[in-house]
Amino acid sequence: MVLQYGGPNDAGYREDCVAARRFWRLEDSKDKSWFYAVPLDLLTGTKRVRELIVLPVHEILRGEADDGMFERVDASLAKIEASLCLPPQPSFARC
Repeated sequence: MVLQYGGPNDAGYREDCVAARRFWRLEDSKDKSWFYAVPLDLLTGTKRVRELIVLPVHEILRGEADDGMFERVDASLAKIEASLCLPPQPSFARC
């Protein structure tokens, strides 16, 4: 996905996107586009780029297009969660 309007703001929100556990996806449920964020200072060489970008995306794209795409994205990104810029997670208030 190429972001035509920029990435998440400083608070981690992106207009027209829904924050999932480890990635963002478009609000339009028919659109299977998604993206995730990695701090640039972690991309210190080709080994780290391969580990944090190439391998997860390759693993995600190997599956079938409609075969649980968002579940596959989340499962793949779980392996590198410690290196991700995670989307904001809603807090649930208890009454």
